[in-house]
Amino acid sequence: MYRPPAGRYTDFDTARNLLQSSSHSGLALLGCAPAFPAPLRAGAPNVLDPDAVVALVRQALDRNWLTNDGPLVHELEGRFAEFQGVSHAVAVS
Repeated sequence: MYRPPAGRYTDFDTARNLLQSSSHSGLALLGCAPAFPAPLRAGAPNVLDPDAVVALVRQALDRNWLTNDGPLVHELEGRFAEFQGVSHAVAVS
């Protein structure tokens, strides 16, 4: 069975007490009011124009080119390089 090293916090109450005594005392996790009226989802999509995204996906599917070195990747690299003010950019995953 795992045992944390000596001096480590091993229970919720100890950790909570540490947090409440530090600069993190305003956390909603500790019973304070949330900073936002609704939860913020880290993985929520932020698509400004869903129809444009669907059209790009349709183009990729119609080309049968879903992976690297396709025309959409080249466009992304070119636009990103221009945005950054550099001559080249390489997309990686």
